[in-house]
Amino acid sequence: LKDSAPGQVRSGGTVKKSLWTRSVESAFEFHRIVEDIYPDGVRLIRFVVSDFVGRFLTPNWGAKLISLDELLKSFGVCGIPDPEADLSSCSIINGISMAVEAISELTELQKKQVELNSGIDGFRKRRRDVSPGEETEVLKPPIVGSEAPGEEERDLRHERFPERYEKLASLVERERNEIYELTLENATKKVSPNSGTIVVFTSTKTDDDIALLAKHISEVISSRNKMLKSLDGDKNFASIALVHVFFFIIYPVVEGNFPLPTPKPLTKVHF
Repeated sequence: LKDSAPGQVRSGGTVKKSLWTRSVESAFEFHRIVEDIYPDGVRLIRFVVSDFVGRFLTPNWGAKLISLDELLKSFGVCGIPDPEADLSSCSIINGISMAVEAISELTELQKKQVELNSGIDGFRKRRRDVSPGEETEVLKPPIVGSEAPGEEERDLRHERFPERYEKLASLVERERNEIYELTLENATKKVSPNSGTIVVFTSTKTDDDIALLAKHISEVISSRNKMLKSLDGDKNFASIALVHVFFFIIYPVVEGNFPLPTPKPLTKVHF
């Protein structure tokens, strides 16, 4: 605050923020950045909080990026952590496990792509099961105009119908083959592995803790993929092919230095 007199500065007190407040502000800022980079809403975000249990703030992926108002309401319903809670019973592990589960869950767009691929596979199977001779037999027209002269009055408009039908059937078959090949080509381009990004806001202070969290994520992904393989045919989930993980360390500003995790480049982990 400044006094009305020039050059007079007066202290108006100190505003204190908890680590929880800083974490929420960081989540809002991350949301803003994603919304600015992808204004069309094609990048989806789900938020998870973790204390003694993990909780989703957003129940599903939805069809577009969650709005800031919806996110504010979700954090408002969640409430602040209990400062008197037993810290030994709180763990970020629960939230990270739920984040991995969320990435294995398909978005609405991914589900539509799975349905499209299933339709293409079924079409390809039907084409293998039906021989060319059988397809030709199905397309053969009935013989028209076989009645004896004088039995029924002929409609001259249909006199050459069989020839026109056979020519049309040939064109339809050719176009169908071209559409089939084009569909397969496009489907191959559109199919992409199920992947995602986990952004962790935490107050973890050592490299060992970060290493343990990274190892836990790798183990959970491996376990999740094995379970999903046993659920063959489930259209709501898919195995995870790739996950990027980022840790943002939030710590209080105090006098003196204390150890913090060392910044590291992206490291590839197989699972």
